[in-house]
Amino acid sequence: MKADVQKPAMERSAHFAEDSLATKLASAQAPFIHFDVVACCSFGGDAIVQVTLEAIRHTLPPQGYVIDSVAVAHLRMGRTAAKHLRDALSTLLDLAEPAPAGSTPN
Repeated sequence: MKADVQKPAMERSAHFAEDSLATKLASAQAPFIHFDVVACCSFGGDAIVQVTLEAIRHTLPPQGYVIDSVAVAHLRMGRTAAKHLRDALSTLLDLAEPAPAGSTPN
């Protein structure tokens, strides 16, 4: 008997209007952020969650090969937004998990 494994479905935000020109134009300048590590995080006053993202750099200045890191983004959000981000990442990580042996893909 094979286990029936279902992966969670991704849901579109209720704020997204698929045919809205305003939505498309407003997101045109949104940055793509690559990061390698969460350098630090904290829970500030007024229920503000703070997260600093860093990327690892490999450079070759005249003095020799250097590996260092640089902050690429500072995220600030309220508790509700932090929960939405956590849920989205959890869903994506669940989708990325390999299917258990013997299961059939959906």
